[in-house]
Amino acid sequence: MAIREGLFDSTTITTSPSGYPQGDKAETADFFADIIYRILGDGVSLVPTSAMNVITNTGMIVTVKAGVAFKRGYKAQLESDLDITFTTSTSEQVFYIGVRLDEASGEFTGNNVVARTAFVAESDLAFAKITIPANAVVITDAMIEDLRYNSTYCGFVDTYRISLANIYDEFVDAMAVAVAGGIPAHATNHASGAADAITPSAIGAQAAMTAGIDYTDPATLAKSSETGVYSGGAVTAQGTPDQTVAVSAGEIITPVGKPYSFSAVSALAATAADATNPRIDIVYVSATGVVTYLAGTAAASPSQPATPANGTLLAAITRAANDNTIATADIADRRDFITVASDFEDVNSVAESSNTFTCNLAKKHTKNFSFSITNATGKTVTFSNVPYGTCDVILTIKATGTAAVTWTLDGRALVWPNGAPTLTSGYTYLILFTYSPLLGKWMGFAQAGGAN
Repeated sequence: MAIREGLFDSTTITTSPSGYPQGDKAETADFFADIIYRILGDGVSLVPTSAMNVITNTGMIVTVKAGVAFKRGYKAQLESDLDITFTTSTSEQVFYIGVRLDEASGEFTGNNVVARTAFVAESDLAFAKITIPANAVVITDAMIEDLRYNSTYCGFVDTYRISLANIYDEFVDAMAVAVAGGIPAHATNHASGAADAITPSAIGAQAAMTAGIDYTDPATLAKSSETGVYSGGAVTAQGTPDQTVAVSAGEIITPVGKPYSFSAVSALAATAADATNPRIDIVYVSATGVVTYLAGTAAASPSQPATPANGTLLAAITRAANDNTIATADIADRRDFITVASDFEDVNSVAESSNTFTCNLAKKHTKNFSFSITNATGKTVTFSNVPYGTCDVILTIKATGTAAVTWTLDGRALVWPNGAPTLTSGYTYLILFTYSPLLGKWMGFAQAGGAN
């Protein structure tokens, strides 16, 4: 049996049974579709990121945002936003919003994005799953599950971006091993394209958003950006004070970036006190990760000794002359903790001044701000207390006046891969800021939600 080959120029032109000219090396649509499928795979093209996103509208209506999707190499393009209306039922209803490929008839069934009660993996792309409770009269954000990033139901076709991200991850790991020693944790803890739902509570019925960008663990990012004590390392006196101290287990990043974990030391021996003068001693973790006691120099007015090169200071201990017991009052905590972003915090409103909003991140991992643009003048949105470990900042902005916005993140570099947004009167916007280790910069993405 001969191979099926192409694409090659025809050498002979014949007439098809339908009366159309046809080359002797012509191929059918399925041949081209197979080529596209092998390059792109199945899913939505996330340019723009709102493509095929299903969001609430009013009442029992949802809106499917315009976009392009591919199934088995065949293209389905929704050229403008589509509204789909559901009806109230006395029982729970479950629908899959998407397209169904019918290769035999050469079309997507219904020639449109539709709601179906069942999902068929062989032929369907499902952009969202909607679960409507019995007797519901309004569809809310909580009822919509975004499936675009779920490869079981949809996925996305911009796979070359993921390949580049994977290459970068491998490069980062290799460099960390070479520079810091040891095997570092991978930069991300979610697989590329994983469904990591972020649903800001202040959005209401305006829009829903799912984070499809690789998530960067705040602790991993902070450890790669700062030095000092990450956890533990507390120095305490014994229950019955003597000439030892206890040190709890901990983790540190040395001044040259080397990570060490150390075990607890139940009784770290101290140097005997000077018979005549007081002294200040220190407890530190050495450049090689060893918990160490270092005696200072006794004097009438003693000074704290310098921490040895590339050591990490844990505590300073004041030693009275001729006193060989160490009490709690003698120990001063000197740990310099690495700043790591903490958990989600929601801020429902930020007071507006004439031209400026100030949003204090307060070192939170994810934070949601909601505020209004109420006139046509330019605005400046400034973020303070942005920790290295911050992952995402989500803004819900209701624009009642068209406005260009200047974004400032503690003076850190910010890029907009798809262009900075101009807020248009009458719409609500979701704006996602995320830190990119690849660029060493923050990136901003904007998505227009529903009309106000």
